[in-house]
Amino acid sequence: MAQNPLVQPTPHEASHASNETTKLNPLVPTCHPNKPHHAKGLCKSCYKNRAAYARYVPKEPKRYCPKGHDIRIVGRLKDAYCKACARKAANSRSYGAKLKRAYGIDAEQYQKMLANQNGVCAICFCPEVVLTKKGIPRRLSVDHDHKTGKVRSLLCAACNYALGTIKENATIARSMGNYIDYWNRILGEYAHG
Repeated sequence: MAQNPLVQPTPHEASHASNETTKLNPLVPTCHPNKPHHAKGLCKSCYKNRAAYARYVPKEPKRYCPKGHDIRIVGRLKDAYCKACARKAANSRSYGAKLKRAYGIDAEQYQKMLANQNGVCAICFCPEVVLTKKGIPRRLSVDHDHKTGKVRSLLCAACNYALGTIKENATIARSMGNYIDYWNRILGEYAHG
């Protein structure tokens, strides 16, 4: 576009036209390259009045579904997808998929283990008492060896938590059992004596 020699550019326009290379350097303001950078690609005075200089602040480009669909994504997360892909992703995160991914078993194997244990915890022989947000009992947790990754059995939330708290140390578990037995005997003597 030819410049009209009679119309002088404003200092602001001249600074933008003369210094195209400053757009590559994030420490040089896009508004006034000769002034020090303050924030968001602007000098201090323009940053304070950024509503007036909003045209100089680069806008975030539209993001589209990374799966190649020609639909703008939903959400602001890095892994956001279009609605169709989000639905598929939610289905793949179902409990059966989680079992397969985390423990190498499928939902059918989980149900067989649950039936073999009569629907109760393998340690305390009680059903799960912790409820979900909907008010139904949670599923029993899959207990596995953290070193080998092999699945052992299904536990209630309390036993699973206790096992994790003692770091699966059998010596500590036996010591806890002895401690409880000892105090039950002592307190039992006082109750009956």
